[in-house]
Amino acid sequence: MHRPDTSIFLLYIEPLKEEKSETPVCDELTRIMKLALSEARHGVSNYNKPNEHPVFHECAGYRGYHSSDCGEKSDSCDFLLKNGLITNSLSAFYLKFYRNSIPSSEMKKVEKLVAFYKHHYRNTPEILQKDIPDESELDFETRARNNFERWLGGSNFPRLEMPEDTDKDA
Repeated sequence: MHRPDTSIFLLYIEPLKEEKSETPVCDELTRIMKLALSEARHGVSNYNKPNEHPVFHECAGYRGYHSSDCGEKSDSCDFLLKNGLITNSLSAFYLKFYRNSIPSSEMKKVEKLVAFYKHHYRNTPEILQKDIPDESELDFETRARNNFERWLGGSNFPRLEMPEDTDKDA
């Protein structure tokens, strides 16, 4: 479901793969969105219920994964950004590859997010210049593990490995 409206839901859009740019846009808007995602709270929202008051529940997420028309996979949770907007894990990807397909109502929200972060980090503007690794560039397993670790509050637990199949001749 897409929501190009004036609500607190940001970049819940469904661009077509034919609209994808061959050249990624890696500018201030993309960097700040990646920073906002890295600092966001994870959970689930009711973005798919436009007639209800917006709700966000902090948790690991459970709605499952979806793919964009071009095949990019999302995380299983929504993100509550520091400025109060709620978005999805594909928001930075959309800014990077689908800039020309983003409705003006959504770009206005992105501009408000950028203004918020410029104000928030006015005493340390160098933070806004850092290029945070793009979660979408990680493989699916690593992204899922990162989400799980964020939900648990850290990564101080052993990596679980599947036992090898020792009964191959059975």
